[in-house]
Amino acid sequence: MGVPSDQVTKEGYDLQFATNVLGPFLLTELLLPTLISTSSKSNGFKARVVNMTSGYHFLSKIDFNKLRDTPSRRKTSPQDLYAQSKLGNVVFATELARRYGDQGIVSTCINPGNIRTNLQRHLPTITGKVFGLMLYPLENGILSPLYAATTAEGASLNGKYLKPFVRVGQASKGSQDPEVGKELWAWMEEQTKSYTHAEESSAAPPV
Repeated sequence: MGVPSDQVTKEGYDLQFATNVLGPFLLTELLLPTLISTSSKSNGFKARVVNMTSGYHFLSKIDFNKLRDTPSRRKTSPQDLYAQSKLGNVVFATELARRYGDQGIVSTCINPGNIRTNLQRHLPTITGKVFGLMLYPLENGILSPLYAATTAEGASLNGKYLKPFVRVGQASKGSQDPEVGKELWAWMEEQTKSYTHAEESSAAPPV
């Protein structure tokens, strides 16, 4: 949160978007065959994927020109880049629910609330202190993820957005746009294809 704008990955991606969205997307893509297979053999039980977002997602939209290190990205504040990554979480989770909900996957996106962690370490000192007055204990932050991932009720939350604490809410209108979901998914597939194709090649039986 608030990571300086000059910080990017070695591949040139915005650090916050790569950490919060692109990395989890790749992990999910690699695990999908196992998740789907496990769900199909689990006598009605479903595999669950939980992504974490923030209320900041309401303040943003996906700008594909700012996902890599570009002049327009470098002119964007760290807070706005963080908000964009949190919107990316909701868009990804929602699109995952659309694509794989009928294959035994339950995809939920969660705003855990304002939680006291080291996430705020990059904020200016004054801002951090003021923000700190609005933070809840760490234990509060795990309530919604545990509910979505482990309870019987959580199995009915495919495509849902949970707001603090353990309540079904309404995500931003833009995050629910199917066209935005398709576009972001296609972009992330393109960025990660060298990893997913390598995994497919290593898993292929010898000819």
